[in-house]
Amino acid sequence: MQRRWWTDELKKMRRIRDSLSGKAFRKRVQADHPVHEQYWRARQTMSAEIKRVKTEKWVEFLSEANGNSMWEIGRMVEAGPKDGGRARIPELLVKEGGTERVV
Repeated sequence: MQRRWWTDELKKMRRIRDSLSGKAFRKRVQADHPVHEQYWRARQTMSAEIKRVKTEKWVEFLSEANGNSMWEIGRMVEAGPKDGGRARIPELLVKEGGTERVV
């Protein structure tokens, strides 16, 4: 799968995060060790950067859209989120006394 939004900066951030992950694992017995905070911050920073880059790439894709790609964009938007192939279970609505509630 090609990730057009993946950048060299994200690659560097992933290496730092993975390095801190190993260090945090080795210090897992010491809950107050500073490496746990560093690892948490690296994860949060990378997550925020991924969201930013994906949004930026989506806006770029939309700005470059032409007549033919508008149909593709429509299919993407209408398809909804993908969850890795797991079956989606819809919410169960129960009507009681004229009101509906989710079970």
